[in-house]
Amino acid sequence: MAATLPTHERNTMFNPQSAAIVSLLFAAGATGLFIVRLRESRRARAWPTADAVILTSTAQRRQNGPGYDFVVSYEYTVDGSKYVSTRIGFSGPFDDRWQPTPESMLATYPPGLGILAHYCPERPEEAVLVPNVHPTVLLVLGICVGMALFTGFRYLFFYY
Repeated sequence: MAATLPTHERNTMFNPQSAAIVSLLFAAGATGLFIVRLRESRRARAWPTADAVILTSTAQRRQNGPGYDFVVSYEYTVDGSKYVSTRIGFSGPFDDRWQPTPESMLATYPPGLGILAHYCPERPEEAVLVPNVHPTVLLVLGICVGMALFTGFRYLFFYY
């Protein structure tokens, strides 16, 4: 015969209201991150562009985790001043799990390639090659919001 816990002990082991609140906090955090990245992306898409040249392109395996660190440096000129940047795009959490292969990344940005760099007009040293939000930001947002909705509905419909 299985032992059952008294009602007051069962309720303290799992609190569905706490689970719903934690899920909603995760969803709010993911939504906040998405909004920040979306604003950065929208702002960068409106930036002026300058002709840039890829200087170096390397891929090194990470020593403390999966994936690679890609470093692409490029040079561009704004109003007669030369700048060098390494920012490719706007990344998000877990974007290293959906990285391109080193071969495709190095083929996309080979040294000597001419490309457009989007630069900030107020701070021309700030530039980006791909002014779009990384797809993993959308994926994490969807997962967190879905988890919050699932937990919230479960709490509302099954515990009351």
